[in-house]
Amino acid sequence: MSKLSSFTRLLKGTHATRIVASINTGSNISVRLSRVTPATNAPLHRHLRPQQLRPEEAAIFIECSWRLGDGKFIIASSADYDEPDAAEYEGLNRLLGSKISRCTVLRPFFDLSVTFDAGLRLDIFCDRTAEDDSNYTLETYYSACTVLASGEIVIKEKASKPRTLRIVKDA
Repeated sequence: MSKLSSFTRLLKGTHATRIVASINTGSNISVRLSRVTPATNAPLHRHLRPQQLRPEEAAIFIECSWRLGDGKFIIASSADYDEPDAAEYEGLNRLLGSKISRCTVLRPFFDLSVTFDAGLRLDIFCDRTAEDDSNYTLETYYSACTVLASGEIVIKEKASKPRTLRIVKDA
């Protein structure tokens, strides 16, 4: 849990700069974050493709159920992305430019609640059941933290070569 908490602290103060969601990816979404305030906001992208993070960037890759709300209404959720339309994409686009003010890990399943300064909250619900399935991954330029369905937290630290990973398990 302490390693996961370390990752969530790294996300605080970052801005959402890019969001990737698609009917091709089901409910999976990726939120790209940066410590640098975005000059312009890129529109939501509809295709997931791996991209190298820069040192000032982070990302949240969600493979489980999620919900985006504004305190009064649900704006978008993973259930919407079976057949997404413009309204759901527009809901996620509201995250662009917003800064993360708080990340809270909820026990016992490591659900994650990410609060943005624009009054938006992204709740991530760990609901995967196959032991090796990933619920979500928090990634920085230097390392990645994945919460598995088994409740295990796997830390992958990137060695000196960006594509070389060393796996460290945190109970």
